[in-house]
Amino acid sequence: TVNRTLLQLDELIQDMKPSNKKGWVEATKKCPELTGQEHKLLFLRAEEFDVERAAQKLVKYWDARAKIFGTDRAYLPLTLDGALRDDYEALKQGVWRIAGKDAYGRTIIFADPSRHDT
Repeated sequence: TVNRTLLQLDELIQDMKPSNKKGWVEATKKCPELTGQEHKLLFLRAEEFDVERAAQKLVKYWDARAKIFGTDRAYLPLTLDGALRDDYEALKQGVWRIAGKDAYGRTIIFADPSRHDT
């Protein structure tokens, strides 16, 4: 069942070395609302419920977020009011475009590198 798979994912992450899950640990402390069951399910679904691959991707995702946004913004929602607040000018140039929302209400962002430096 899905609940059992989520429990397995939690156990795998728990058993990882602390040095391999720094971003994830910070995210669970600083933004627990962004690290719940629905978030974990995104990774499980993307990896067709392969728990080991999903666990690896999940911790790598949070490490990458910390690297890209810095620790001051990595744990904010990925919105123009949150982690993307300093990227408004790039969005205005059209390099990054908000292309609407998907069926789940998530914002779709489209990158058009040809508009860079216009």
